[in-house]
Amino acid sequence: MYVLTRLTFGNPPKIEIDATRYAALKDAMRIQIIALEIEEKFDLLMRNYEEFEGEILKLTLSHMVRAYPTWSRMSSARQLLIRRLVNLLSTSRLYIDHVKHAISGSSKDLRCTQVQVEDAFCKQYDKSIGYRIMEALRNHIQHRSVAVKTISYPGQVERGEEDEPLWNFRLDLTLDMESLRRDKRFKRSVLQEIEALPPPRRDPILFVRQYVEGLCHAQEQLRGIIQSAVDGADEAVDKAIGDWTRDGHDPVGLSAVKFRGNSTVEERVYVLNNANKKRAEMVAENSSFANLSRRFVSSARKRDAYPAFLRR
Repeated sequence: MYVLTRLTFGNPPKIEIDATRYAALKDAMRIQIIALEIEEKFDLLMRNYEEFEGEILKLTLSHMVRAYPTWSRMSSARQLLIRRLVNLLSTSRLYIDHVKHAISGSSKDLRCTQVQVEDAFCKQYDKSIGYRIMEALRNHIQHRSVAVKTISYPGQVERGEEDEPLWNFRLDLTLDMESLRRDKRFKRSVLQEIEALPPPRRDPILFVRQYVEGLCHAQEQLRGIIQSAVDGADEAVDKAIGDWTRDGHDPVGLSAVKFRGNSTVEERVYVLNNANKKRAEMVAENSSFANLSRRFVSSARKRDAYPAFLRR
């Protein structure tokens, strides 16, 4: 016997269902959990990216205010940014591996193929030099060295029409090219691409932004690949909850239950829309990434906003 019910004390109400609907609800909840876990791993990636970018801004602000770059402070700042970079690259590997494993093990339920999943990442690898560099750099950092040679604050003075100076502060990182050249496992084609760039364009921060933008586009493609399966799962769960609550029953603890005989619970599946709601929130939070690699944050104000007493 298969029913929708709440496994509580007393004699809770029951709605009898058939084996086909029970199996469909079991698959639906599984699909919802897989889709949510993919979004959770992607959210980890994006939050580590925010921390990396945020640390750059905090260190630049600190330098602007204190302007006393001792060796100790510069070394600590470099180590901090390396840590943020390693966290980001580790999370990117976690995200990619999790997606491939989760979808490959459920490709039939998700109505997709492993080839489609691989294509989402391969397309970004082929398209973006930053993506290729960061993939190779992650392996280098894992097996060889940190690959970030120096940190610097190359500020500059900007002058307007009336020669009123404004001081612009920035933070730069420099790749350790010698370390990459010594690493025989570092992909030679990627190394040649880096060396072909003029030194100002060998910017690890821009490579990170291109890489994250590529992963964002891959995630967008993956969402499209599994969307029909997720929609079907949401519909099955919502219908079960609607059937249960139609007579005023509390949906908390609702389960699809398989009984052996009339009283022994053989298997149960919680029927909840929490995973669906949480996934929708995460998708909404992590969907605005067009031209991410071309964005930047600045505290600069419009020149004509400065009052007269600051122009003396």
